[in-house]
Formats: sequence, C-alpha cells, structure tokens
Amino acid sequence: MKSRLAALGVLVVALGFGAIALADGFDPRRPRTVVVGAPKGVAPMARVNPRRDGRTSQPLPTKKLHVEWKKTTGAPLENPPLVEDGRVVVVGARGDVVSYAPDGEERGRVSTTGTSPGPAAILGDGTVVFVSAGGEIVGARGSSRRFGVRSGASSGAKIAPLPLADGGFVAAIGAELLLLDAEGTVRARAQAQEPLVGPLLGASGRVVAGSRSGAVFTWVPGGEVIRVGSFRGAIDSGLALDDGGKVVAIVDQTQLMDLDLTRGATTTRSTAAPGSLYLGPPALGTSGAVLLGSTFGVSYVVLVDRAGAESRIAVGAAPPAGPTLLPDGGAPPVVVPPHAGVLVDAKGTLAFVTPEGVVGVASRESGTSTLGDPACGRNAPKALLQPGLAPAGPGAFYVACEGGTLVKVAGDL
Repeated sequence: MKSRLAALGVLVVALGFGAIALADGFDPRRPRTVVVGAPKGVAPMARVNPRRDGRTSQPLPTKKLHVEWKKTTGAPLENPPLVEDGRVVVVGARGDVVSYAPDGEERGRVSTTGTSPGPAAILGDGTVVFVSAGGEIVGARGSSRRFGVRSGASSGAKIAPLPLADGGFVAAIGAELLLLDAEGTVRARAQAQEPLVGPLLGASGRVVAGSRSGAVFTWVPGGEVIRVGSFRGAIDSGLALDDGGKVVAIVDQTQLMDLDLTRGATTTRSTAAPGSLYLGPPALGTSGAVLLGSTFGVSYVVLVDRAGAESRIAVGAAPPAGPTLLPDGGAPPVVVPPHAGVLVDAKGTLAFVTPEGVVGVASRESGTSTLGDPACGRNAPKALLQPGLAPAGPGAFYVACEGGTLVKVAGDL
C-alpha cells in the first residue's frame, strides 16, 4: 500500500507543471497514456539540459583525439545532435529525423516535411519535436510523423523547445509560448511582449525566454508572460542558467553578463578586450564560464572564473596585434563568424569547434588536443557553418556539420 501511495505521489509531482493547463482541451472520459519522467539520455535537447548550460555529466576526452566514425545524413544540418539512451538523432534541413546507434549504424529515418527546422528536443516517450521555419510544431517517433501543429503565429527565430517531466513540452513561435502534451495537443498558450530568440530554459517550474532586444521573460503555463528584466543589448545564441538562479548571456558580442531572475538586476562578469569578440552561448562549469573568443578573425577559448578574471587558451595561430587595414587605410568591418557553444564536463574539460573548423578539447591537466584534419572535411570553414556539439558518452562527443555529416570524435580520458 505504501509503495502504491509513493508511486501516486511521484506521478502527481511529475505532472504538476503541466496540470496547470488541464482545462484547455482535456476530456477526462477519454483514455490517455501519459509518459512520466524526464527525457532520457545525456543530451536530449540543445545545449544538453533544461538549463542550457552546456555541462555534460559524461567525462569528455582529454587527449589523443580521433574520428571514430562519420555518417552522411543526406541533408544539411543546422542544429546540434540529440543524444538519447542508445541513439543519436539529427534533424536535416528538409525535416528528416535520422537516428544512429552509438556505433554509427543507422537505426531509423522519418520524413516529416517540416522544412528548415529549428533545434529539436526528445520527449520522455522518445518523440522528437521541433518548430519548422513555416511555424509548424512537428513531432515524430519511430517510423512515422506523429503530429504537426500550426499556431498561426509568425515563425521568426528558430527556438529550441523545452521538454517537461510530465512527457509534454513548451514551444515558442514568434512571441507566442505554447504548452503541448506528447500527442501535440495544445494545453495552454500565452503571448510575450516581443518576439523571442534562443532556446527555452527551465527554472524551478518556470519557462525562461529571451528576446531580440535582450529582455528576459518567465512563464508558468496558465498565467501571463512576465518580463523580469533586460540585458539592454542583443543576446548571442541564447541564455544559460547558472547554479545561483541567474541567467547568463553574451551581450552585444562584448560582454558576459548575468541577470537575476528574482530581482531583475544585471551584472557584468567580463568585458572583451578592444578588438575582441565573445562568441556565445556560454557553457557554465563549476569554476566559471567557458566560451569562444575571436580577435581579428582568429578564434580561441575563453575562461572567465567566478571572480571575473579572463584567461585564454590558444587553439591555433596567435591573433595578430591589429587588423589588416583596407586599401584606403581604414579598418575592416567587424564580422561575427558562425559559431557553436562549447561543452564542459564536471572536471572542467572542454570540447569545442572554432569557426575555422578546428575541433578539440582542453583541460588544465592535459592541455589542448585537436584533430589533425578538420572533422567536416578540408573545406571546413564552408562546411562547418553553424555546427553543433553534443556529448556521446564517456570519452567522446558528436559534431554536426552543415554539409550534412555527423561525426563521432573520441579520445583518451
């Protein structure tokens, strides 16, 4: 009897977040199967987890990197892979959901017709969900497309959905936030004051989202969207949630900043040196933030400790002392290169891919190790447009290449 009551208690807690909106389209007379529990795997969503902090529970390799396998998916890739127990999933530019086993064997392929998809997520029952450029919320599982939901809102930026512990998820299209169950039924919806960008975060029962202008909003389904503060500048590649209940962002490519979700106050952790850029999103390790930096077109890894002190790890040629001047003697315009966020593990080991196509790892104990050849081919600067990284179990990680190749990189621990 006690075990049954305990199980019921777990069910109630797990459903608590979604139960706020049960009045919207819920018929208690219809039998329903509800999958309870968090999504499985080391990275079932973009940036690893609901905090979007890029922190993996699996140890990354530290040295002797090599390519374990490469697979051509058949369509360009614009978003990071997803890693569930026993499979890695990518969504191609034509909306094909392709699954591979950890050894590289293809496990399944589903055509969803959801073209130009945004970052995807895997729900508790294994359904892969994403929002297409046309504003359709798409779900696929096994060998079939499960649902397609159109909200009527403008698609705007491609925003990564947030899986929930009750088996459902939250999606965003334009300025609209929607709570859906695993079958694609809309349970609640609300409107933010301006269009949203970047992945949705989960923070103590609230959904957290950022806007183009740098504003930060929270939403509890069933209520209104609340503006809690603003970074007062453009957010690069989305927010991350720190251990202290603060969201962290790269702002205007020059500042690493915090925003307190309770008070709305902002704090600058670090400012890029003159002529340098910060490239987001940041990864948040136990000792501080990790991100990419760029000076006059040369990239490196930036470490910012909790006191705000910045240090750099070189991963290639040293940056020049100044920019190469134009023929008329003027400075060239600053160009923000396509880039992807780094990963960090519990020991502080980093995995990165630079805009120049260098794939590598770095740690204080073992130094820096990079692949001898570009992971995505020798034309890596072109083939590696907006790549993504995801952990692949102990001593390995995945790299998604814009040209359509999925690469598993492994090394020694």
